[in-house]
Amino acid sequence: MKASDAVIRRFDKDIPDSIRDDADFYFVKERWCVPDTPSKWRLNTGVYVMRNCPSSRQLLDAAISRREYINHEWWDQAAISAVLGYWSVFFRPEEHRADEPTEISKRIGWLHSEWNASPVYDPVPNAIIRHFYGLRGNGKKAAMMIDAIADGRAEGSSSSAPVTIGRSSNSWSHHCVRGFSADRMRS
Repeated sequence: MKASDAVIRRFDKDIPDSIRDDADFYFVKERWCVPDTPSKWRLNTGVYVMRNCPSSRQLLDAAISRREYINHEWWDQAAISAVLGYWSVFFRPEEHRADEPTEISKRIGWLHSEWNASPVYDPVPNAIIRHFYGLRGNGKKAAMMIDAIADGRAEGSSSSAPVTIGRSSNSWSHHCVRGFSADRMRS
């Protein structure tokens, strides 16, 4: 398991408020694209929401079956992008090509980038979830420390301390559902 690299910074919005009836799974569209290619955005699987329904299970089953991505540096994102037909997100020249959206891609919805914002590649002021993807080792640690210091001064940020998601957090599930009403969790 990788170390934690996502921090919930605010608790003033409910993710169900971003969900519509016409989509079954939601991802964030990064504004940062693959350099030296015609791509304009990248799908990011760092934060996503899925409805418990046949099309979501179909997407996950199809992604899991894409064994050619097991050793890919971001295998889950690569497999899901391939299943959806979003080839322009790939860095490797042999994989990068024009998008060919598949039938299942019609069920996708997009979350605002504040739900999965990178301070480096896709900065969003006062993001809800800050995701430190693409950074390694001490660079990731330094970026997370700087963000934590700045968070105390961020205008409009929650008075609660940010919550890190991953193996270093013992009670992540409590923090992930914080702010959701019991009625919303059942629906």
